[in-house]
Amino acid sequence: MRSRYSAYASQNYDYILKTYSADQRAGLSAEALEEAAASSQWLALRIEATTSASQNHPEQVQFCAYYREQGQLCQLRETSNFVVEHGEWRYRDGVIAPDSGPVKWPRNQSCFCGSGLKYKRCHAR
Repeated sequence: MRSRYSAYASQNYDYILKTYSADQRAGLSAEALEEAAASSQWLALRIEATTSASQNHPEQVQFCAYYREQGQLCQLRETSNFVVEHGEWRYRDGVIAPDSGPVKWPRNQSCFCGSGLKYKRCHAR
């Protein structure tokens, strides 16, 4: 999960494409991923929960990623499903939480990135 986030933050769309499961990757291209994420600046990732894979269920990661799009702070909250293919973990699919999207962060609250600074002194600039 962290490597996928880092790839989005560094705009490494070839790597992101490789992290999809084979059935998901079939309909994607690095160019399509780049086009979808071109206006986003990724700021921080917080892993909220993980569940181990069992016989009938994939590995799950629940996370919140913060990003800026068109000057507005947003969050992506998702529960992602991962499967093992050829000995490597691959992203299969995910469910986006209904509270994803634009978020109003209080200026005097600690910044979401964990810097210890108030938001107005950190990512609000």
